[in-house]
Amino acid sequence: MSHEFNNLLTIIQLSAEEAMLVGTKDAYERMAGTVVETTSQASTIARRLNDFARKQKMEKHAVDIVKCMGKAVELIEKQYSKQGINIVREFGNVPPTLTDDKLLLQVFINLLKNAQEAMSSGGTITARVSFSDGNICASVADTGFGIKKENLDKIFTPFFTTKSAFGEGGQHGVGLGLAVSYSIVKGLGGQITVESVEGKGAKFAVSIPVVSKKPGELNAPGIKDMPPASGGRILVVDDEKSILGLMKTILGASGYTVETAGNGKDALLALEKFKADVVLLDMVLPGTNFEVLLGDLNSRFQGIKVIVVTGLGGAELNNWQPVLHKYGVYGVVQKPFDFSMLRMEIEKCFIMRK
Repeated sequence: MSHEFNNLLTIIQLSAEEAMLVGTKDAYERMAGTVVETTSQASTIARRLNDFARKQKMEKHAVDIVKCMGKAVELIEKQYSKQGINIVREFGNVPPTLTDDKLLLQVFINLLKNAQEAMSSGGTITARVSFSDGNICASVADTGFGIKKENLDKIFTPFFTTKSAFGEGGQHGVGLGLAVSYSIVKGLGGQITVESVEGKGAKFAVSIPVVSKKPGELNAPGIKDMPPASGGRILVVDDEKSILGLMKTILGASGYTVETAGNGKDALLALEKFKADVVLLDMVLPGTNFEVLLGDLNSRFQGIKVIVVTGLGGAELNNWQPVLHKYGVYGVVQKPFDFSMLRMEIEKCFIMRK
């Protein structure tokens, strides 16, 4: 999975370096958009790893695959152009389909990365999206060194790679990028195939069936589209100062009155003066026994609503469910999260209060 995360970290790093180099407001706004988008992709991968044993359903909604491929190209195009690689877009008119755009975007980034690695001296990548016979075909073709015939039937096998350290090429790899892409596409009900002639490039094609959007399905609102908050007083408890600062700013701008604390002791002291309606509580705090803290909150501040905000994975979190239930925790939000998701959990507390 380092192959997957390193791709995303590279995008974030280069975006930040570009913004610092250019130094304009537009550059920093572009960087912010890229960081939010790329972090979302990383969080999806982390969530899939944590929840693998539970085989959670994919998060499907109506997706424009042309836009999805376009985003993937935009994220890496500038970087690749410096290496003498030109990306050609051939996008047709295609209908939306019910699928998981975050996972599909990861597939497209993987395929574009593979194409780039096959062209050490530059070349052309053609990103194409078309519609035929009820299926959307999204393909990435390159003009690189191609794939040996004997390797074509192994290309999607986990840990098979022609790159070092496990392979023979000059670039590093562990053979998970295409295997992960294959698993994602199959999970979405599609197919992924490869065509190649050694020395004449390769073409990877993803075929996704068109499925209509489920009646009444709604997407979570974006942060700019959300209605004003119902108000209320919130205490944020986290040991990361950066998180405390950001949460205080964003929640305050949304209409809440916010205080913060960095550990359990400070949280209890703050609540003696600050009559909070809701506590957003991290599970791992320095010098704090989480279960004891929940008990103190429950006994000393009756009526207060606790929402746990945690970076623990699904398996670890499952072990805590009896404790969370015992102390009446109102909700759980896993890091990293979309602010709109957190807002919905907070608003549920005020609806229940009414």
